Amino acid sequence: MLHSAISYEIRGTRALNNADWSTAAAQFRQGLALEPSNPTLRHKLGTALYQLGEVRAAQQAFEEVIRESPEYARAHYSLGILLESDGRHQEAIERFSAAVAHDPEYVEARVRLAGLLRRSGRLRQAVTHYEHVLAIDPRIAEAAFGHAMALVRLEQYQEARERLREGARVHREEPVFAHALARLLAAVPD
Repeated sequence: MLHSAISYEIRGTRALNNADWSTAAAQFRQGLALEPSNPTLRHKLGTALYQLGEVRAAQQAFEEVIRESPEYARAHYSLGILLESDGRHQEAIERFSAAVAHDPEYVEARVRLAGLLRRSGRLRQAVTHYEHVLAIDPRIAEAAFGHAMALVRLEQYQEARERLREGARVHREEPVFAHALARLLAAVPD
């Protein structure tokens, strides 16, 4: 049992959680030597490689997971993060969309997708994704704020005002809601 893929995954995950990226990568590689087609091990190896600064190797690991297990939502999400950080926004949107298609309740992927859609001017699509996230968990500040900002850009000022008020109430530790509400109240014609 000490030399099984699961034992290497457990040890690698422990190292990953302790920010010991080299040990994590080594453990995941040993697990993959025993189970080369294990998508979880390969995805975690990609994560460790990314943390080590080996971005290209991480990207290759995520792409390999997607090739072998196209339904593995976390690999789509991780690849989307890399693409977004590289300024390849349309490709990142496609990856985040794939992650959400394979796991509709994947909140992190849906928030990233909504944010990119909002920033690219696809506001109605962004609102739909923000609303889905907030239906799952209304305490996610990033989704609440992004939702309100998309409504502002859609010139749905009253609804945006209510979303910002609610956000300021729920997220008292986040001054961005009160600040945005003040700016909205000062700038909106009505």
